[in-house]
Amino acid sequence: MRILWATVLLSPFLPNGLTAAGQMVTNETTVHRIVKKALPSIVSGANEWMAENDCVTCHRVTHAAWALNLATEHLKTGADIGITAEQVRQINQWAKNWTKLAKPDVRTNAVQNKTLQNNADTVGQAILAVAALQNSWGDDWENAYYASIIEGQKPAGFWNAGGQLPLQKRPVRETNEVTTMWTLVALNASRLSSPKQDGIKHEATQWLTSQESVTAGQSVEWWALKSVLNETDADISQEDLPITKLLSFQNSDGGWGWLVNDDSDALGTGIALYALAQHETPVANQARHQAIEFLRTTQLPDGSWNVKGTKKSGRNEIAETASYWGTCWAVIGLLQSS
Repeated sequence: MRILWATVLLSPFLPNGLTAAGQMVTNETTVHRIVKKALPSIVSGANEWMAENDCVTCHRVTHAAWALNLATEHLKTGADIGITAEQVRQINQWAKNWTKLAKPDVRTNAVQNKTLQNNADTVGQAILAVAALQNSWGDDWENAYYASIIEGQKPAGFWNAGGQLPLQKRPVRETNEVTTMWTLVALNASRLSSPKQDGIKHEATQWLTSQESVTAGQSVEWWALKSVLNETDADISQEDLPITKLLSFQNSDGGWGWLVNDDSDALGTGIALYALAQHETPVANQARHQAIEFLRTTQLPDGSWNVKGTKKSGRNEIAETASYWGTCWAVIGLLQSS
């Protein structure tokens, strides 16, 4: 069952009797409680991944850095939340070490620019997770990551999804679109500049909106990014706006699935919350409140969330990697929208 936001009329007094201001305070308290419970799981998961695999790809370490840097911005590190400043520093160091993007068995001969260009997703995440949150613009690593985006765009205007992302349970074209949109979000967040940047953004937008290759958007991630970039036509009706479409996919339990027709999970819900943070409207705020409740009531005792795999091969099974993504995204979405 979906929540039909197009027909919802919101009162200044919410269902629980709180005013909007009162709900905001309650939400913040709840968000911090959920986040504090999740952080130790995120740290231990990143440490285990690096110990066993020694790489930052698969959206692991960059998402951990993103969640932890937001938590550091909103909360204080220390015993009361189960993580230390040194743990956060270590994970940030991994996230911006380009050699960790290459597989260990080929790392000796890896070339920096080629390695970065083959991992556009992780590069964009590192810019958003570390450079944007730590204000480290101009550091050598960030210059190299930014340059790889500028030089790595395909002639048609897009960036390829890396690693095993093309194996996900959505069209490969959509996965490449998501990678391209995340890359644009990272470019928009960067304080670095290039004479080519405006042309690159234009070419990417043209590719995304080209009539011969329009994607319907099978994933909540696609619609969330469309709403963040606000890629709309002046002739599109209010009901067809990306943010309206995103809200229409919210389930009756308050969450979103990673795919638009899936049951709710932390991955889809966290990504949706990230997008809702860009839209301060009564309807978006009420949807955010419902999503917070979903995450609160489905969080596991160890602070994580169970998420089914995003690959075609694991459609109906809880997957460790997808669960880790979901746990990181729950924290990112909660803090980004708080």
